[in-house]
Amino acid sequence: MDQITREQKLFVAAAASVLFIISLFFDWASAPSVNTIVGEVPVDFDGNGFDIIPAAWIYLVLAALAALAFLADALNYELPGAIPAIPVGTWLISIPFVVSFAFMIDFPGGGPIDRGIGLWLGLVFSAIALAAAAWAWYEERQYA
Repeated sequence: MDQITREQKLFVAAAASVLFIISLFFDWASAPSVNTIVGEVPVDFDGNGFDIIPAAWIYLVLAALAALAFLADALNYELPGAIPAIPVGTWLISIPFVVSFAFMIDFPGGGPIDRGIGLWLGLVFSAIALAAAAWAWYEERQYA
């Protein structure tokens, strides 16, 4: 594992952040049918991240800014105002991770509404981005 460079970890974090953004467009909740008094009624409810998460565009922007910060540091681009790219990017991607984790634990649907594939993908990709960024940040501080 020591053979993975800091830049490769940041590229993984940036790619996972972009994949989190893509997961917002997948189904975060789905309900194929609902049991009623007259029997099972098909409803075909599919809600993507923008339907389920209040103000989902904020998490899209946070993940995009995190990906840009990771790419900037991996490509040795100086950010204006002496902004530390890895800590800021790690903080930015931690918010979508916490929101995905909260939705996974306390899913607002209830009843016949299930967690969709987008919620699982969002949680996994935000966790990968957070882990890769934290690992790169740890190594940067360790060898500084």
